[in-house]
Amino acid sequence: MPPRTVQVLLALLVMVNGALAALIGRNVADGIRRQAVEEARAAWAPLEAPVYHDYDFEYEPVERRREGPYLIEVYREVEVVRDEGGRPLARRPTGETEVLRYVVEPAGVELLIDD
Repeated sequence: MPPRTVQVLLALLVMVNGALAALIGRNVADGIRRQAVEEARAAWAPLEAPVYHDYDFEYEPVERRREGPYLIEVYREVEVVRDEGGRPLARRPTGETEVLRYVVEPAGVELLIDD
């Protein structure tokens, strides 16, 4: 190939690559602009539901047993999400447990447990 043809082909290749880069850059910029506009609209949009829910923790009995002179009670911690009126919306176990141990037979006194 003559050197002049190579120069023309290289110039054409550079122009095509430049045009493609401009198109890709424009699409990326448009996407960023659209996302920024949507985020701005969402920030000022009225809220349909409350953002914050009141929550507290409750303990549900899981197990009650005797071990020697002790009474063992196991409780599961449950997170309770409430609405503005205090009504429970959801109950989720947290995975935490509490174990309480009581002495129920001091010095030979036997105690009967009703389950």
